[in-house]
Amino acid sequence: MSLETGVKTGEPAGGPAVAFSYPHLFAADRANDKVLRIIDVETGRVTAEHPLPEGVRVQRMQDPDQKWYAAASGKWFAWVAGDTLRWTPRDSWGSVSVLPGVPKPDKGVSPWMTAGNRLITYNAGAISFLLDPVTGRRYKCPDVVLAAGDWLLWKNGDGYRLANLR
Repeated sequence: MSLETGVKTGEPAGGPAVAFSYPHLFAADRANDKVLRIIDVETGRVTAEHPLPEGVRVQRMQDPDQKWYAAASGKWFAWVAGDTLRWTPRDSWGSVSVLPGVPKPDKGVSPWMTAGNRLITYNAGAISFLLDPVTGRRYKCPDVVLAAGDWLLWKNGDGYRLANLR
């Protein structure tokens, strides 16, 4: 199965991909339709459209490109725009929770995010930020932290540690 691509850009239909949580691709069209689309990768169909996430600017030709990062899981859609982490539950796409003051990325580092069922991570190089969206607890970690489903993986010395979250 392949998704249709934009004629000029080669990007998936609906704009550049910003997050993926099987079977859903999240694509943001910041210049034309100004929406976030959720696309089922098995069928290629758009299953939902939402306004651009809070804090994400519409892209205009004269403006510099805004750097923002997103992650999705079956439970959450999360994104960082500027120094603010925001997240919303995917089942309702309801109210947006906001946490200002995420770490700035190290020079030359492109940050990335992951989202699991219980945790959201934002990796900025020497510092990673870990958030439990249910309790609001947050932690800064000195190295890479990744979440997927019910799992958490983190760098520990020369290796990695893995934990199942209950």
